[in-house]
Amino acid sequence: MPFAFIFFAIPLLPWMAHHLYRALRYPRERRANLVRLALWVATLAALVTWHAARAWSASSFAQDVVNRVERFKQDTGHYPQQLAEVGITSESQSVYWLGYFPDQPGKSSAPDLFYAGEWVIYSVYRYDFATRTWILGD
Repeated sequence: MPFAFIFFAIPLLPWMAHHLYRALRYPRERRANLVRLALWVATLAALVTWHAARAWSASSFAQDVVNRVERFKQDTGHYPQQLAEVGITSESQSVYWLGYFPDQPGKSSAPDLFYAGEWVIYSVYRYDFATRTWILGD
């Protein structure tokens, strides 16, 4: 979403500055220009709020998945082969574009767990099981 803001900000910011100037300079046009500006600001605020809520929801869901996977490993000694083993359905995975690839049998490597980032196009958050942190990558 913010990636797309670049394409809107280039023409939108000068347009907003122009209408604000006209609203202050010409009292006859003040009301119409301020209403236009208020509508644009409210629309942009709603979009940013929606994306922020979605980003927060995705990160909290992904952290819940991590907690379940690590609890499963503590209980059984190995990582689950599918997220269904820890109670995560494929439908809930697809909502946040969450991916899970289990570790290879016979190897001590950790699984690959990731979800799509909300703010930058093609960004992905990957969980590092060794350091127990989320890493933003492309």
